Amino acid sequence: LERDSRIANLLREVRQLSVASSLTPSSPNHASLLPALSNQAEYEDVPGMDRFYVEFEDNFRGSFEDITARLTVYLPYLMRFSNDASATVIDIGCGRGEWLRLLQQNAIQAVGIDMNSAMVDACKEQGLTAYCLDAIAYLRQQPEASLAAITGFHIIEHLPFKLLLSLFDAALRALRPD
Repeated sequence: LERDSRIANLLREVRQLSVASSLTPSSPNHASLLPALSNQAEYEDVPGMDRFYVEFEDNFRGSFEDITARLTVYLPYLMRFSNDASATVIDIGCGRGEWLRLLQQNAIQAVGIDMNSAMVDACKEQGLTAYCLDAIAYLRQQPEASLAAITGFHIIEHLPFKLLLSLFDAALRALRPD
């Protein structure tokens, strides 16, 4: 029943998106939908946006310690990679580095990828390995079947569906069979 309800909700959302995408610029509701339908690239070059987003997370997401505590529940899934130099974990959308720090403290080799340069700088200031790169491009550059795990917390809601599929495809190619 839960699955059927979720599918029904998704179908309703798809129908609503279809209706929204058929609106013309002269439609009275078009202006309110414009931010949701426009190209996200228009917002990427706003000066100071990366630093603003860090401050936003600091104020509303939770403290570094709170987020670390919440992420601890996922650590057992990756403990088999502890002290394994051949096992690299990639964290997509690494943010302030809470998960990277937790992995480092448990001797798990990890690399963070984020599009926000201020977030990457915050990670590097903590001695964590992080790069300001496009995650899909980064994953496509990795040798096939070379990564032990790929993690990503609170990233799906930021990606359009086609981009999400590309991310999954690149991740699947880069992940080891085990």
